[in-house]
Amino acid sequence: MSCKDGQCKCVDKKEEEKDFDIPESSLPVVDGRIYHLSINHDELADKCIIVGDPERVPKIANKFLAKVLADRSHRGLRTITGLTENGGVPITIVTSGMGTPSLEIVLNELIAVHELNLATRKPLEGEHRPLTIIRVGTSGAVRSGTALGTAIIAKYAIGLDNTGTYYDAPCDRITEEIESTVTKAVRAAAAPGSRFGSRLAPYAAAGAPEVIDTMVEVAKEEKVLHKVGITASAAGFFANQGRQIRPFLKVTVPNIDSVVGSVDLSGIEGITPKDIKIENLEMESAALYHIGGMAGCRCGTVCVTVAQRRTGEFLTNQAECVEAASRLAVDTLVALHKKGQ
Repeated sequence: MSCKDGQCKCVDKKEEEKDFDIPESSLPVVDGRIYHLSINHDELADKCIIVGDPERVPKIANKFLAKVLADRSHRGLRTITGLTENGGVPITIVTSGMGTPSLEIVLNELIAVHELNLATRKPLEGEHRPLTIIRVGTSGAVRSGTALGTAIIAKYAIGLDNTGTYYDAPCDRITEEIESTVTKAVRAAAAPGSRFGSRLAPYAAAGAPEVIDTMVEVAKEEKVLHKVGITASAAGFFANQGRQIRPFLKVTVPNIDSVVGSVDLSGIEGITPKDIKIENLEMESAALYHIGGMAGCRCGTVCVTVAQRRTGEFLTNQAECVEAASRLAVDTLVALHKKGQ
């Protein structure tokens, strides 16, 4: 499927599912629970916070949940579902692990648990709300003007990994132009004679407008230091983000963090805000937007800048800033609930 000039040619979801069978090997279920997360439908809320670090799951739960309804830990993945102190809204907090490959597994299992009868692997009967998922994470600032501790709310995400490219998701004209512009910049910056420079294929995806707009509203109310920008997701932490720790571990794109941070997107017609910039680099958001959007999930991301890649500084009060971003995510989900969304 593809979209050109904003025209999406997408088949109706129910029509696609009519004669679709899922073999056991494609979606393993053990004792009525999905394979990796080990949760079932009753243990998942339709509003979720996804974090990389499994230890962050109980920290957020202890701080912001009035009551825990389910607590599962399996294969290093922690999932806690409960009711928020603010408004008593059911939410699930879950680990994604590090990187888009791990997030791809967790996201697919969340979608499956939310939408399928795990015993039959067929869609659940009746209507249900779409999953709303907000990623809370940490990141590196790639622009010198971005202060440490800034919460970057990602209107778009760019995948520098290849996980997303295995999903033939539609795009609109704006995301297609973002994708094209970043691809040209990254390939042009590849080391001369590099084996893979000409094969790099970044992709772009948008967050859900209602989630992003509500997060901005709540950030202003709570006086959270924030920026609306574009987040780039790398496939790893070292060479993938321009870090070289040994001379013989040569990188394909030297200083890729600086390269993506300097990409000018202002020439894209209709992009808003007009001066939007690629602000930060992390490892999960692009796959969340790309795959989640394709599945009908409403996704948003808020990542605190804990490293300033241009100046070399590192944030000392990281826990405090991550807690503020976590509160922002929780309160955004509550606000969406109050809006009936």
